[in-house]
Amino acid sequence: MPILELTFEGCVQDSEEYGSGPERMVSRVFFWIRRDGETLGDFRAELNDATGYRFFRSRFEPPELYTGPILHAEIVQPVGEDFQTGRIAIGTPSGYSGPFDQTEFARAATDYFRSVMSDAGIMQRCADGRPLHGGLRETQHVRLRNNAELSRRTVRIPIDR
Repeated sequence: MPILELTFEGCVQDSEEYGSGPERMVSRVFFWIRRDGETLGDFRAELNDATGYRFFRSRFEPPELYTGPILHAEIVQPVGEDFQTGRIAIGTPSGYSGPFDQTEFARAATDYFRSVMSDAGIMQRCADGRPLHGGLRETQHVRLRNNAELSRRTVRIPIDR
């Protein structure tokens, strides 16, 4: 069975720019698909273009065999749902038209999205490239927007032909 290797690089949580509003939170996961035989791309430039420079000040190592481009998929959640167990709708990857299994991708994207969340149900907030820390307390009523988190994870999913 053919396998698609994709690498999640980062996530932006609950952005009005992506369509968040009073009833729903829209986030995006950013990733790329490895293509054998392709020329290596400019990872930093493509990540900045895809994310609107949200990770520009972050320090991270580009992947060795980056073939790009950076793609994204939207994640939609109802406001007030639990991040770890609540309903999540995963959109199809923007900019990719090759063979794909949406069900497997949605499973991998959901796992990735939930893995970058903290135990309190929020992403770690950063300011000027430095993480901001707070005390442990219930945070269901708090809605943090535009949190950006870099966290690399490579997954392999079967291709649905």
